[in-house]
Amino acid sequence: MLTIQGKKLKKEWIPGQKIQVQLKDDQMRSYTPCSWDSKAGVMQTLVYMHGKGPGALWARDVKPLNKVVILGPKKSLTLEEETKTVLFFGDETTFGLAHAIKKNYPETIFHFYMEANDTGESSAILKKFDLEDALLVSLDQLDLISQEMTKIFKDDGFTRIVLSGKQQS
Repeated sequence: MLTIQGKKLKKEWIPGQKIQVQLKDDQMRSYTPCSWDSKAGVMQTLVYMHGKGPGALWARDVKPLNKVVILGPKKSLTLEEETKTVLFFGDETTFGLAHAIKKNYPETIFHFYMEANDTGESSAILKKFDLEDALLVSLDQLDLISQEMTKIFKDDGFTRIVLSGKQQS
């Protein structure tokens, strides 16, 4: 979990909105906050640090009191008032988003379907974020998610499907 604090974060945030963080060499990476305190100017986001991508390297190197350039928050995902049920598919990069919308839309029924490279590690994170009821599968089990979503989906105008995360998933 990464905590960022600053005067420019003393603005309204709607759960599902994202921020962009400027890395070295003017590269940008998007993150969805898990929590946001506009009075204190503090936000928290879950950062996926596997691999050697620019975002993972930045997250490993950032230290307390480092200055961070942030753009946003910007609209990313908004749930309409009439949404009653959400079928949410994501990977480990979207655990923070799933947590934020579940926490901030308590009247909505969520069905979470998550794909992860390391299901053991991801299971512990999902439990910490009150998402232990999510169907968690590895990349080679994506057909199971499709089957489960098909069973639950209703074309009633009140059910929404949210697809989030890596394009290949």
